[in-house]
Amino acid sequence: MKQIKNLTEEIVKQCVDNHFKKTDDCSCDDCRMGIMVIMLNELEQNYVVCGIDEVYAKVNTVSYQSNVDVLIALTKAAKKVRENPRHAGI
Repeated sequence: MKQIKNLTEEIVKQCVDNHFKKTDDCSCDDCRMGIMVIMLNELEQNYVVCGIDEVYAKVNTVSYQSNVDVLIALTKAAKKVRENPRHAGI
């Protein structure tokens, strides 16, 4: 079944997952979602119609400039969340 998917959201999810594998930033759900929300509000949306298996193939076709934009957004969002954590206990 075909679905409408925002490729930018899929790219952001992958990028954030990789970020937490490489850093010691808090990876609780609140911090993870906070970073993703900030990034998605900054980046352009990129909606496509595709089957679920096609999403990952389409993600790989995103331009180099888009990847740079995602990394810049990640850096800014992670810094903002790191400086202003909203997770339980803070």
